[in-house]
Amino acid sequence: MQEFRIWPYRFHFLARGPALFPQHQSGNILRGAFGTVFRQIACEPQCPGPNQCNIAQDCPYAQVFEPRWESGPSGLTDPPRAFVFRPTGLEGRQMQTGDAFWFDLHLFSPRPDLLAYFVLTFRQLGVVGIGPGRARVELTRVTCLDENRQEQDVVFNDGKLAQSAGEGFRLHLTPSAPQPGPLRLQFLSPTEFKEMGSVAVRPEFGPLFRRLANRIGNLCALYQGGRPEVDLEQLAHQADQLRIVGGSVSWAEVERRSSKTGQRHSLGGFTGWVEYEGDASPFLPWLQAARWTGVGRQTVWGKGWIESSVGQAARSASSAD
Repeated sequence: MQEFRIWPYRFHFLARGPALFPQHQSGNILRGAFGTVFRQIACEPQCPGPNQCNIAQDCPYAQVFEPRWESGPSGLTDPPRAFVFRPTGLEGRQMQTGDAFWFDLHLFSPRPDLLAYFVLTFRQLGVVGIGPGRARVELTRVTCLDENRQEQDVVFNDGKLAQSAGEGFRLHLTPSAPQPGPLRLQFLSPTEFKEMGSVAVRPEFGPLFRRLANRIGNLCALYQGGRPEVDLEQLAHQADQLRIVGGSVSWAEVERRSSKTGQRHSLGGFTGWVEYEGDASPFLPWLQAARWTGVGRQTVWGKGWIESSVGQAARSASSAD
C-alpha cells in the first residue's frame, strides 16, 4: 500500500440570524457542536459511551468521533479522527440574516454512510443553533471537491441526498522525480507540534515530517486497511538534512474555554512561511497529503493547515512577500 485516499466536501449554509465565528476558533466551534448532535443522532440515549459500548466497532459516532485502537502504536492512546474541518469560509466573520457561508470537510474513511451522518447532523444544527448565541443556520447544499479544491458533483441539495457520496481521490506516496530549488511551506492556520517532548518553537523540517508521516500512517492503519509500505525511518533521516534558509513566522495566541469544565485551552501555533534548502522530492507526496490532513495538534478543527511549493514556485512566492 503506497497511497492515501481523501473524500473532500464543501458544506454551504445560509444564516437565519446573526452568527459570529471568531478568528481561529470557528473550527473548534464546528467540532464541538457536531460532536454533541452527532451522538444524539447515532447513539441510544442510554449508551454508556464508546469506551463501554458493546457495539462501538460498528457505531458511526464511536468510529468517527471517539475511535479506539484494537492494537495501536505504543503510546498513542488517542487515535486520529477520520475527518478534518477546514473552516476557511468562516474565520473571523460576523454574519447577518441571509448571509451565505461555507466550510470544507475532509473525510479519510471509506465508510459509505459517513457523509449522510454529517449531513443529518448539520441539518439538525440549524434547529438547535451553533456558536456564540446559538445562531440558527440552514444547510442548503453539499458538493464534492477535486484535488484542486474545485467544486464538482452536488451530493446534497433541496433536502435530498444523492445516492453516491462521490469517489474522492487517491494520492500516491511514492517519491517524485528530483526537483531543484528550495522547498517553501506556508502555515495557513496555527500549527503546533512537539519536538523531543516539548512544543517546537521553530518549524524544523525533520520533526515536522515525523509528525505528518506518523499522522498519515495512523490514518491509513485505522481507516484504510494498513500503513504505507515505505521506509519511514530512512525518510525521517533524509528529512533531517533539510535546513531552514529563510522565512517569516509568528505565534498566534488563541484560547478556547471549555463549556463543561470552564478551563481554558490553547488553540495557538505558528503561522507564516518557511523556506528549506535540500532535496525535497521524497517528501512532496506526503506534503500533498498533509495539506488535506493537517499536521500537529488539534487538526480536527483546522489547525496545522500547510501548503507546499518547490523550485520556481517557491521563489516566486518568496519574492511576492
